[in-house]
Amino acid sequence: MQSAAVAARPTAASTSRIQSWRLNPTARFVWRDWGTDSVVLEVRSGETLQFDPLSAAVMACIEAGAVDFGTVNESLASDLGVAPDALAESLWTILERLNRLGWIEPEAAESP
Repeated sequence: MQSAAVAARPTAASTSRIQSWRLNPTARFVWRDWGTDSVVLEVRSGETLQFDPLSAAVMACIEAGAVDFGTVNESLASDLGVAPDALAESLWTILERLNRLGWIEPEAAESP
């Protein structure tokens, strides 16, 4: 089942509303890793995806706890030895895909 709120790529105006990402609390995952590829089964829906190393790393960050875009981007860029700007577009694409699947969901910032 997909999350009711499917987030579009945030613009500068909407970025402040996305504080962090978290796993969908109803999702249950089973991982199998084969070096450069990982396969993830979401148990409740039966959906299975093959992840490249970057997608697997993003999912692992989110599984470790709700994280904001900047933290994930900086952490992965540091691990890969690249500038954060080099990963930003790929990271948004991965987050959008996981969100459309209903595997993750955005946590909106608190309203003042």
